[in-house]
Amino acid sequence: MLMGYIDQLFASEFTYRDTGGLLPEGQLKGKSVVCISTMKGPAYYPLLRLYNAHKTLMRKALFNYVGIKKVKFFEFGSMESPKGRHKES
Repeated sequence: MLMGYIDQLFASEFTYRDTGGLLPEGQLKGKSVVCISTMKGPAYYPLLRLYNAHKTLMRKALFNYVGIKKVKFFEFGSMESPKGRHKES
């Protein structure tokens, strides 16, 4: 679902312009983005196990592609209670 949203949001001629060269021209230069990620496991897991591949991929393959250079990541881990269920409020 998220990938479909990103595909629609980052559509051609809105976020980038094809110049006929190797890479397109990003139309979102000067913009910044904040990525907030929640996960079931500890927040340090992607760093130790995946070498922050998700951050690198998003930064290079998505945001730099459309011209966004300022990217800030916030990660929150252990978002599930130890019993496996959240308390209802």
